[in-house]
Amino acid sequence: MQLWGELSMRLLRLISNCSIVLMSVSLQENLCSSPPTESQPTEATLCVIQSDPESYDKKSVSFDGRIRSDGTHYIGADDARCPKKMVGLLLPHSSNEHDGINALRSAIFSGAPGTIDKDISARVTGRVKVDPEGRPPIVIQVIKVENIKVTAKTQ
Repeated sequence: MQLWGELSMRLLRLISNCSIVLMSVSLQENLCSSPPTESQPTEATLCVIQSDPESYDKKSVSFDGRIRSDGTHYIGADDARCPKKMVGLLLPHSSNEHDGINALRSAIFSGAPGTIDKDISARVTGRVKVDPEGRPPIVIQVIKVENIKVTAKTQ
């Protein structure tokens, strides 16, 4: 009986130690894996963002869009699939980190200011701000701009 008691105690210790090791490995894997963070933008279209803006409020998004500007009062983006709806784009005042933002600003203000003489498309990443009473009600605070394409409009 005493032998059985010692064996069962050793077996319990062994199981306990193995459980601790397995839990430790599991915790390490969970801590070391990289879950999606707020800095990883959600892929979306402007049509989808506009159809359910509250779902994207205060979140980072990336989208392809057509850039629109009068060269003075506004810069916005729209999508050919839902062209009557435009979101505002808020560009940072200066951008040393992202040449794409500076390139977009340059594209907008080259030739005639705005987009009256050109079509501009780009891939935009930014944080959505929704204000139903605002004009426009959806604004994207731009973080990054890529794949800028400028095409002269034919008259």
